[in-house]
Amino acid sequence: MKLIYEEKEQKEIITCGIIKFDELLEGIDLDDSSVKKKEVFEFFHLLFIMAMLFKNPSYKEEKEWRFIRFYPKSGDVKKIKHRTARHTLIPYFELDFSCEYKGRMPIVEIMFGSKQDSIKSEIALKKLFIQKCYDEFPLFTKSSIPYV
Repeated sequence: MKLIYEEKEQKEIITCGIIKFDELLEGIDLDDSSVKKKEVFEFFHLLFIMAMLFKNPSYKEEKEWRFIRFYPKSGDVKKIKHRTARHTLIPYFELDFSCEYKGRMPIVEIMFGSKQDSIKSEIALKKLFIQKCYDEFPLFTKSSIPYV
C-alpha cells in the first residue's frame, strides 16, 4: 500500500473514520458489553491500519510502499519471524522471491538510507537480485534525507 505523507489527507481520513465510528455507535445498544467490545475493537483496528499508512511529510521523497498482512490464521502462526529494532521485536513474514516464483515484483527503484555506504549497498542489492533471478536491476539511489 502506498503511504500517505500529506497531513491534510491524513486528517481527512482520520475524520472520516471517526464519523463512521460515531454512525456505527448510533445504531447499537451501548448497554450490551459484547457489542461495545466488538465495535471498539473494529475502531482500533481501523486506527492501527491508518497508523501503518501515515508517515511524516518530511519523508515524502521516499515514496514508500508497504506490504501489510495481518496476523495469519492459526495454522500460519509458525510462519511469523521476528527481528530486533531499537529494543523491541518486529514481527514479519518472508516473501517468496525465489526463481520458481514467476510473478516477480516489478521493482523500478530502490532507495536506501543516507547513512548507508552507497557502494556496498548497491553491490549487496545486485547480488540479491541475481540470486533471486531478476534479469534487470532497478535504479539504486541514496536518500538525501539526513540521518537523525
